[in-house]
Amino acid sequence: MPAEPVTTKQDCPYLDTAFVQDTVGQQTPTVTTTGVPGGPPPGCTFAKPNGEPALTVEITQAADGVAARTAAVERVAGIGGTAVTDIADGGGIAVGTGQTVLAVADGTLVVVVTVNQESSLQAREITQTVVAAV
Repeated sequence: MPAEPVTTKQDCPYLDTAFVQDTVGQQTPTVTTTGVPGGPPPGCTFAKPNGEPALTVEITQAADGVAARTAAVERVAGIGGTAVTDIADGGGIAVGTGQTVLAVADGTLVVVVTVNQESSLQAREITQTVVAAV
């Protein structure tokens, strides 16, 4: 039986809260991580004072690099995504109503960043920082 994900109120291991607040221009006093013990790096949620997520980072493990790239592209394909070729091993980005989703492959990891704003610049900056740290 696979281990259950565990959510803990703690700092994100690859994103500094002050950096996130400066980048997205919102206060995020509550930070949680969610991960499976022994699994891929944990995801992070930066919540605004009202509890709504300002930024989320999801990290999943794929079988291989091809599967990771496929998963990253598929994550944004259904929401009008366009290709991203300049971050990690590539993927896609979609800017929609009230949010931006950027998904890239990094080896066998799939990194998905969701920002509660319509801004690809912020999503790119956050994603580059996460990829450099995982």
